[in-house]
Amino acid sequence: MALINVRFRCFFAEIKDPCEKLNCSQGSQCVRSRDGKEATCECLESCPNLGDHEGSGPVCGTDGIDYSTLCDLNRVACAKGANITVAFRGKCDPCGSVECVEPEICQLDGSRQPACRCGEQCGLEFSPVCGSDGKTYSNECGLRQEACRSRLPLKKIYNGACSSGQNPCEAAKCNNYEQCAINRQGIANCECGPECEPVMRPVCARGGTTYTSMCELKRQACLTRSNIEVAYVGTCGSRGPCSEKFDLSYKHYSVYKTRFVIDVE
Repeated sequence: MALINVRFRCFFAEIKDPCEKLNCSQGSQCVRSRDGKEATCECLESCPNLGDHEGSGPVCGTDGIDYSTLCDLNRVACAKGANITVAFRGKCDPCGSVECVEPEICQLDGSRQPACRCGEQCGLEFSPVCGSDGKTYSNECGLRQEACRSRLPLKKIYNGACSSGQNPCEAAKCNNYEQCAINRQGIANCECGPECEPVMRPVCARGGTTYTSMCELKRQACLTRSNIEVAYVGTCGSRGPCSEKFDLSYKHYSVYKTRFVIDVE
C-alpha cells in the first residue's frame, strides 16, 4: 500500500480591530462587542487613581466647576455631551475657601496662590484727602487700603475733600468705560483698568457670551466700548434654553468712570 502525504494550509481571514475606525472623545473609551466585530464609544464610569501624576491635580472647568482630575472633567463632559475644557489648573476660585481676618482680604499671587492681604489697620483720625479715583477718604491710610484692595495705583491728589480743589481728570472727559490715569507730569489719560484676577466665577451675558467673571465682563465692555448686559450668573446654557428669554432679574452692567494714578518713569 502506498502512503500519500497530503498537506493542508489553513488561511485565516484578517479581522481588523473595530476600534481603529473610531475616534472616541476624551472622557470616553472604545468598547468592543463580544464577537469583536463591532465597537462603540462609551463614557468612562470612573477614573483611575493616578497618585502624584501630573494629571491627578484638581482643575477648573470652563463651566465654573472644580474637578478632582482632568479625567473627571472629561468624563463629566462626555456624560453631559458638553464642551467643557480646562480654564485653570487648580481650583476655579482659590480664595473661595480662605477666611481672612478683618480688614484683610484674600487675593491671588502670580501663581494663583491665595494670600490674605491689605491688613493695615486705619485709625479714626479724620484728615480727609482726595484720591486719584475722585473719592474723598477720611485719611491717607484709608486711601492706601483701597488701593491695595482694588489693586489700582491710587494716589493722593491733594489734602482735603475732592470738592475743595481741582482734579486733573475732570478735563479728560473719559467715557463710561474708561478710567482716568494721571502720570507724574500731571497729564490725564483715559484707559481701561488692569487685568482681572485669574478666577472662574462665570457670568452669562445677553447674546450668549460667557465671561470668566464680572470683572472680565466689565473690562471687555471697556476695551470694546460697548454696553454688555448680564443675563444671569453662571455659564451660558447652564440654566436651560429658556433662561435668557424669560429671566427678568438681570442687571445692566457697565464700567463707570473712575480715576487712578499711574506713575510713568
